Amino acid sequence: MSHLSRFPQALFQGAPRHHDDDPEIEAILVALKAAAIRATEKGDVDFYASYLADNAFGVTPFGVFSKQQILEGMRDGKTFKSSKIEDSRAVALGPDAGLVTYRATFELPGEPPVEMFVSTLYRRYHDGWKGVFYQQTPLPSK
Repeated sequence: MSHLSRFPQALFQGAPRHHDDDPEIEAILVALKAAAIRATEKGDVDFYASYLADNAFGVTPFGVFSKQQILEGMRDGKTFKSSKIEDSRAVALGPDAGLVTYRATFELPGEPPVEMFVSTLYRRYHDGWKGVFYQQTPLPSK
């Protein structure tokens, strides 16, 4: 007897899929991510203060950062420029959640460009969509 046979079958059926692939939500999230990329390049701390949820965090090759740490880093001038964005994809995960992924080339002052896969998870709150999780995964050097 499989150890999985002890779990109710409903656990494996998943939630109804009626909100997946919602083009309106996906368009909103792509536009929001584009605004966030522009704000990053400008070091726009005010944008990020409202863009990120209070409990948001980011995972980068440099560590795991809370919203407050992200904002402090931006105030200290620790920003980067995305010189190229490719393969953007967005998917609605339900009526109040969505994911945007893309491939980015980042430029840091005095460093060679670095390519990364990037993902941002969004949640819709009463006052709009906010970033709740962000992750950068470096691509191997060519």
